[in-house]
Amino acid sequence: MACDQGGISYKSQKCLRQSPENWVVVKGTHEPIIDPEAFQKVQLLVNSRKHTRSRTYDFLLKGLIFCHECGYPMAVLNRKNAAGEDRLFFGCRAYLHPDKLCPIAKEAVENASKAASCEAEIQALQSKITAQTTNLDQMYTDRLSGLLLEEDFQRIYQKVKMDRTVLEDRLKSLQSSR
Repeated sequence: MACDQGGISYKSQKCLRQSPENWVVVKGTHEPIIDPEAFQKVQLLVNSRKHTRSRTYDFLLKGLIFCHECGYPMAVLNRKNAAGEDRLFFGCRAYLHPDKLCPIAKEAVENASKAASCEAEIQALQSKITAQTTNLDQMYTDRLSGLLLEEDFQRIYQKVKMDRTVLEDRLKSLQSSR
C-alpha cells in the first residue's frame, strides 16, 4: 500500500500523518513532466485561489429547499441590493444551463403575467356584476314608486339580467381555470 503520510508497517492499512518538515524529498530522481518555471507559476495560481469561506451564520432553510427542475438542494446566495444591503437568494447549484433556464424563466414570466391579467379581469367582472345588481335594485325601486312603467321595467330588467348572467358565466369560467 502506498501511503504518503507514513505507514505503521507494511502489513497495516493505517497511516500516520507526518508534518512537512519531516518529509524526505529527493529531487532529480526522474525527468519532470513540466519545466520548473511552469510548475512554480501553477503553484502560485493554486495557492492564490485557496481561501476558506467563513460563514457567520447558518440558514434556517438549509437543506430543506430543492430545485423544482432537477431536485438538487438550492444554494443560498448572499448579494447586496442597490442600497448596499445584504439580501439572501436561493439558486440551484446544478441547474445552471442558460439554454435550459431561459425558456423556463420566460414561461414563468408569461404564467405570472397571465395570472395577473386573469386576476384583473376577475376583479373587473365582479365590479360590473355588483354594479348591475345595484342597477336592478334601483330599477325595481323606481318601478314600485311609479317612476318606471311596467313594460319598460320588464324590458330593461330582462336585458340587464341577461347581461349579468353572461358576466357571471365568464367569472365562473375564469375562476375554475385558476
